[in-house]
Amino acid sequence: MGIFKKDVLNEWVDIIKKEFSNENYIEAMCTAHAIDLISRTIASTELQVYRYNDKNKKVEEKKDNIYYRLNIKPNINDNGTNFKNKLVKTLLLENKALIIFEKRKNLPVHYMFLAKDYDCSEDVIDGKVFKNVLIEDEEGNIYEPKKKYKVEQGDCLYFTYENKEIKNAINNFKNFSSKLLNITDKAYKSSNVNKWRLKNPGGQPTMIDAETGKEISYSDYKDKITEGLLDDDESIILLSEIFDLTLLNKDKSKDLSDHEKLVQEIGNKTAMIFNIPLDVFYGTKTEKSNGNNDFITMSCNPVMNCIEDTYNGGLIEEDKFIKGEQIRFNRFCMQHLDITSLGTSLDKLTSIGFSFNQLCRILNLPEVDEDWANEHHVTKNYADVKGGAKENE
Repeated sequence: MGIFKKDVLNEWVDIIKKEFSNENYIEAMCTAHAIDLISRTIASTELQVYRYNDKNKKVEEKKDNIYYRLNIKPNINDNGTNFKNKLVKTLLLENKALIIFEKRKNLPVHYMFLAKDYDCSEDVIDGKVFKNVLIEDEEGNIYEPKKKYKVEQGDCLYFTYENKEIKNAINNFKNFSSKLLNITDKAYKSSNVNKWRLKNPGGQPTMIDAETGKEISYSDYKDKITEGLLDDDESIILLSEIFDLTLLNKDKSKDLSDHEKLVQEIGNKTAMIFNIPLDVFYGTKTEKSNGNNDFITMSCNPVMNCIEDTYNGGLIEEDKFIKGEQIRFNRFCMQHLDITSLGTSLDKLTSIGFSFNQLCRILNLPEVDEDWANEHHVTKNYADVKGGAKENE
C-alpha cells in the first residue's frame, strides 16, 4: 500500500490539525518512506560471491564462508537481511558507514558489526583509523570495543556515499516545506475559528422569580425555563433583546484540501530528490509500468555500486579480483517474477545458450546437480554468413 492512500493521508492531515510538535513531520515521513523503499529493496537482494577455479580456469559462483557472512549470519545476533537494511539506511542518512570485524576462534570469516558511533582519524593519504567505536544491538544495549580499527590492516570496512546534492536538497526542502505547512495550518485554523460580533448598548434588567419574588440569575432562569426540553448535546444562550450577537464567518470555513495538496506536493518533491518514480513511491504502479526498472537503476544501483566496491576492496585480494573474483548483487532477482508468465522468455534464453542451472540462478531457485543442467545449447542459427547471394541467383 502506498503512503498516500486516503486513510493515511487523512491521518497525516489530522496530525497537522492537532498542532503536532514537529513542524517537519510530513517531510520527515516522506524522506523515511523513500529511504525505506531503497533499503528494503537492496536488503532483499542476494550478494553473490564469484571465485576463480584453478582447475578449469573459470570464474564460478560459490556459496562459501564469505557468502554466508554477507547474506545469512553477519554475527551471532543479526541476520543478513536486517544487516543490509541497516547498512543502506546508514549510508543514505549519514553518507558513510563503518563495519568492524570481531575475531572469534575457529571462524574462517570474522563476525561483522555495523558501528553506531565512532571517531575517525583525519588521514587523507594513509588508511583511516577508528577509535571509540560503539556497537548497539536491537534492544539498545551498547558495547564499546577497547581497540582501534585500521582499514589498511583489514580490521574494518569504511563505506562512503558522497551525495551532497541530495543532502543539500533535503535541508533546503525541509525549511521550505516547514514554512508552507505553517502558512497553510494558520490559514486553516483562522478560517475555521468562529468570529462573533456582540452589541451591548446597555445593561440587562434584573430577573425576578415569579414564584418566590426574589432576584434570580440569568443562568438559573434559563435552566428553569428549559428544564426537560433539551438533551445533553443541546444548549441555549440567553440574551436580552437589547443584545445583538452575530456570527461573522458563517459558511466561510476552509476544508483540508489545501493540506492534502501540500502533503502531495511534499511527497512528489521527496520522490524527485531520491530519483524514485512516483508510481513506485506511492505504490500505484501497474503491470504495464516500468517504474520499478527506473527505481532500481536510478535509486538503488548507485548505493549497490558503493557497497560492492567496498566489499570487493576489503574482502577480495587485488590479484584475485583481477582474475575475476568479486562480490556483487544479483540484480536479476530484484523484481518479483511470476514464473508461469516467463515461459517464452526462458525458452528464448535457452535457445541462445543459457544452461538450466544458469536460469535457476536467475530465478533464485536451487540448482540441479546433473551434468545436463550445465550444458549449453544454441538452437538459433547465429552462424556467420560469408559471401552472399550470387549475381545470377
